[in-house]
This record gives sequence, structure tokens and C-alpha cells, in this order.
Amino acid sequence: MKLRRITTFALSLVAAAAAVSGANNFKPITAYAAKDEIVHHDGNAYEIPGVEAKVKAQANGTVTLSWNEVLEADRYAAYKISGDNNENRELIGYTTDTSFTFTGVEGGRVNTFSIVSEKQLDGDNYTNGAPCEINVTQPLYAPVFSLTAYSQSVRITWKESVGATGYRIYTYDPVAKKYTRIHNSYGTTRAYNVKNLTPATNYTFVVRAVSNASGSNKADDKMAPRQTVTTKCITPEFTSLSNVTNNVTFKWKTSGDVGGYQIWLRDNDTQGSSYKKLGNISAKKTALTTNKNITFGKNYSFKLRSYKKVDGKWVYSDWSTVKSTYTGIKTPEITSLATSGPNIDISWSASDSNIKGYQLWMKAANSTKYVKLGNISAKKLTAFFSDGVPASTNVKLRMRAYRKINGAWVYSPWSKVKQMTTGAMPLAKTYKIVLDPGHLKGGNAAGNDYDNEWYGYSEATMSLTLAKYMRTYLEGYGFEVQLTRETDKAWNLDLNDRGKMAKGADFFLSLHSNAAGESAQSVYSYCSVDGKSDKIGKMLSAAVAKTMGVPDGGIIHLYSDDGKSDYYCVLRNAAKVGVSGVMVEHSYHTNAYSREWLKKKSNLKKLAAAEAKVIAQYFGFA
Repeated sequence: MKLRRITTFALSLVAAAAAVSGANNFKPITAYAAKDEIVHHDGNAYEIPGVEAKVKAQANGTVTLSWNEVLEADRYAAYKISGDNNENRELIGYTTDTSFTFTGVEGGRVNTFSIVSEKQLDGDNYTNGAPCEINVTQPLYAPVFSLTAYSQSVRITWKESVGATGYRIYTYDPVAKKYTRIHNSYGTTRAYNVKNLTPATNYTFVVRAVSNASGSNKADDKMAPRQTVTTKCITPEFTSLSNVTNNVTFKWKTSGDVGGYQIWLRDNDTQGSSYKKLGNISAKKTALTTNKNITFGKNYSFKLRSYKKVDGKWVYSDWSTVKSTYTGIKTPEITSLATSGPNIDISWSASDSNIKGYQLWMKAANSTKYVKLGNISAKKLTAFFSDGVPASTNVKLRMRAYRKINGAWVYSPWSKVKQMTTGAMPLAKTYKIVLDPGHLKGGNAAGNDYDNEWYGYSEATMSLTLAKYMRTYLEGYGFEVQLTRETDKAWNLDLNDRGKMAKGADFFLSLHSNAAGESAQSVYSYCSVDGKSDKIGKMLSAAVAKTMGVPDGGIIHLYSDDGKSDYYCVLRNAAKVGVSGVMVEHSYHTNAYSREWLKKKSNLKKLAAAEAKVIAQYFGFA
């Protein structure tokens, strides 16, 4: 139709025709039907024809309508209608085409849509007042799903079926031709893990959508095709990898019911090299020694997997963790271990003659990782370790040889792990140490103790952290340790009382950092003026200075006004209860280097270990 201007005479004819036929005889609009609309503009009447729509396509969540072209229309408005009496009209969008796709259309129910033709006249917008309405029954579509297999589980994920209020997961037994529901999923959850499955086994699943729009649960109109997946074999892992020249020995854990194993290798020295199969290995074996495709003096990586044939198809496990070795460094093996107190006496077999040395690593029972005890000369086959070895602790030990090749450090495989329990600290008596973390954050009620804070550094916090680390190390040596304070918060213990807490102890140590000009760095030990603590004071200042990398100022005797007693309150009161003490100034927090060094906890641990060792040596335990 064309847009027509209707004259006054034509309008009178229309009115007359309506009077003859009866104005109440017009039928209501039904699906796919629309009326022409007569609108008035600028003294003239115009006709805007309606459209006749139909369903062009349907898919999950979408409905596409198409209609006849109305030449008089500038555009078309698309509405979604809802409500018990279709009283709610939601404008979805506009188009100048003769089709429109509605999205988010819920399945399992009837949806009502409307298409309205529109025309603009001198900037004013006019619509057909009798729009086309169409009812569309939208199916509940089956969800698209996928399966991901692992050795003992399958992860099922699926896409939304628009309109679904839940999903059901089924297994299918192809022999019995029977479905079994194993899980109901509600809301927006669209993933499920099926667990406790048998490795290298076929499993069949299907996911169905469910809607309760009709008042009762109704499954999707057409079930999705079943999918079958095969679980993987259990992944084997290397338990050891060693070599003698270019013979490599592998050992691994069994993967249970498998057809066999495969070991693949890659030449790490050749750029762009890919993994190649060394060969297939019987399922009965968990070890292999071979020199196949292996050349002396090269760096190789190895990986392992298991396999099995299931219904005529090969099924594999995931790859094991990759292990690497340099063929040419013989693996040393620990031959003997002995302990006397928290010390380790170890011997081992020789590696190659051209190595640089050996490394010994230890893991304590309460630790999650190995730590290096030290490097050992290539000329030695025995060593004695005391640093870092805890007393009365179950430890695991392993070692390896190393050398430099083409500018890079290359290592042999690890030796077999050896296990032992370190001895207890041989103490003739139990010595008591009192540690005094200097100052107090916030001060105390007596007003004679306060914190020194400098560019984010707190002397009170540093000294308390250091004291707690030192206590751990000292207790490892067998000392009884007491701290004058356990908190960084303000409390009411007077400085005099802190010194007197040394009563009954064998040594009193107060921990501080000094303050002066920015260039000052030296470490000092203020020792009791009775001279009894001079030796340990010298040992402590030397150890702290060496650890921090700053000058050692040695010991100082500082007298009070009476010329007889100690100037510092804590040392003076410790002396009153019969204990000679030392106050160590751990460099100067007014020096930028020292301040930043002391702010790191890792550095405080080093200090604590060094000072605890000095105390142990002084009392004859290390």
C-alpha cells in the first residue's frame, strides 16, 4: 500500500459506509492481522497500514518474526507483551527491516509479541493504532553440554537453556539401555563434577533442561544427543631419576590397571627440540635403565605417562611432572650418617672427577621444603654440619654434585633421600637466658620507657621481633628462655622491674638500636661494669656487625653518677639480683642503610641465629 491523503469527501463516504454496516460490527485484531490507521495531520487525513507478521525462525532464547513491507512506514516497533490480559507492553527495539529477532525468550511457554508500523510527518511520529499481535509457543530447548575427562572424574558443563528453572544429569547404560538420574541442578549453576569413577572406562551422560512455568516440572521438548567420554589412566610420577655417565635410571609409582607406560625425552641443549618417545614399557615394571637416544654430556628432560586400550582405542594418562638431568654428572649417594647433639656427620660416594663440588640439603619434619645446609668441596667425601641443624628432630637429607658448563651451573640428579633423627643438646645443666626487647610501643605508666620511631621504623617492634626469633633458636640449643615482655602494646612494667626479672638467670641480654647522626653505623655492646660479661659482649658485637655488614665498635662500660654502678637501668637492676648482662645496640636506626636492614624480618632471623649461636658457644654448646 501507498500512503494516501484522504479528502473530506472521501472521509464522509467512509463514515456513511460505517453507518450502513454498523459501527459495532468490526472484528477484534487476531494473530497475524492488523488494521490500517487513519491519522490527521495539518488538516489532512493519512492512512498508515498495519503489518501481517509470522514466525520466521526459533532457537534457544530467540524468536525471529517477519512481515510484509509497508511502503508508507518509516520504521517498525517491536514489543513483547505480558500480563494475564496482555496489558503490559515492553518496547524491545526498532528496525527498518521486515524482520526482528527477540532475545531472552523463555522456553516451555507461550510468548506474545507485537509489531507496529510507524510514520513521521513534519517531525511528528505516528503509529498504527491497531498493531499486529502474535502468540508464539517457544519450545524448551535441550542444553548444549560438554564433557571433560580426568582419571577418576568427569566435569560436565552446559550452556543455558533459556526459560529452564533447573537441569537434570543422567548416566546411560548402553547394555541395559537405561538412564539413571545422578544430579539435579537449580538456579544459575551450569557445571557438575561426577566423582569416584574408574580410570580408563567409558561413561555416557546427557543433560536435560526442566521448566516449571506450567506449574509442574516439564523436561525439554527434545533430549540432547548422549555423549560418551573415556576417563584417563592414572598419572604415574617419577620417584627417582639418576644417571651414571649416559645411562639413566628411572623409577616411578604404579598407575594400577594399565596396559603399560611411555617415557619421552627432550634434548634441552638443541634449540627447538621436541619430545620424542624413548619406548613403551611393560605395565609390570616400575623401573628402567637405558642409554637409548641418550648422549654423554647433554641436558635432557623426561616425562612419563601410562596407557591402556579401551574398546579398541588407546587411552592415556596426563603427563607426569617433568624431570631433568645432565648426562655426565654421576649422582652421589649418601653412604653413612651419624649425629652427636644437633650435628650431622655425613659420608657419600664420589661423583665425577671434574665436578666443582657437592650440595647437602635438609628438610625437617615440621617443614614443607628442603633448605641447603651448604656447599662442600669436590675433594671431600665427608662433612660435619652444625649450623642450621635442629636438635632432636627427624630430618630428611639429600645431596647432588654440580659443575659449570658453558657458563651455566649444571647439577646431577638428587641422591636417594636418607632419614635420621638428630641428637639432643648435651647439657650439663639447664641454663636460663633472659631477653629484654628494648623500649615499649606506647610507653608505660611509669613514663620511663618509650618507643623510638624513625621513618617507619620502630625500635620496640624490631627488638620484640628479634627476641622472639632468638628464643626459638636458643630453645633449639636447649636453653630456658624468658622475655621481659611478650607484647608491643603499652603496659605498666617499670624499667627497674625489667632488670630485676633477670633474677635466677645465667645471662641477661637487652636488645636495642642506637640513634645519632646519619653516618653512624657501628655496633656496640654495653657490658655490666663488673666486667663479667665482657667476653660474651665482644662476641655478640662482632657477630652482629658481621651479619649486618657494619663496623664493630666492641664493648663499652658506662657508669652512673655514683661512678660504681651501671648507667643503664636494666643492667643496673640485673646486677642487683646477681646477673651480669649486656645491652647490644644493633647499629643506628638514624642511618638509612641500617634502618632499612633492620626493618626486614628475614634479616632479623639472620641476626637471631647469629646471636643465639654466640650464646651457645659461650656456654659451651656449639
